[in-house]
Amino acid sequence: MIVGFSEAVAYGILKPPGEEGADIAAGEGQSFGVPLSYGGPYLGIFATREKFVRNMPGRLVGETVDLDGKRGFVLTLATREQHIRRERATSNICTNEGLCALMATIFLVCLGKRGLRELALMNLSKQNTPRRLPLRSTAVKLVFSSPTFNEFVVRIQGSRIGFWRS
Repeated sequence: MIVGFSEAVAYGILKPPGEEGADIAAGEGQSFGVPLSYGGPYLGIFATREKFVRNMPGRLVGETVDLDGKRGFVLTLATREQHIRRERATSNICTNEGLCALMATIFLVCLGKRGLRELALMNLSKQNTPRRLPLRSTAVKLVFSSPTFNEFVVRIQGSRIGFWRS
């Protein structure tokens, strides 16, 4: 099973795709501390079960401990063809993508598991208040009634569809 997601922070309160039986999960990780600057950059996240790891493009970052017992991060698996056989490489990772991955890693390490859950719960609660407000006005209506995480769509009478993101 393959899962696609658009808001990674939601996994602070949702079960991870792997626990639901997914073999592969891919989606957007920009909300993990990567600031938008003139519309980008974005951060793609791609994860798989261990048995498929060697088929993945790109580089994997692992956690280790140095001689002084301090935690550190290292490239644990990088396809050698990226460095020596460009014509057969499975990916093209540039410095900018490495910077985005580093920003997201630092963000998540600083936030921690509890912090990610708190952030997800904050997003959920903050979108609920404005989501209830349009219901008081006859000129503003929710377009979809399904559950949402941190954004929803409204229709304003006499205009195009509006968009709310907390």
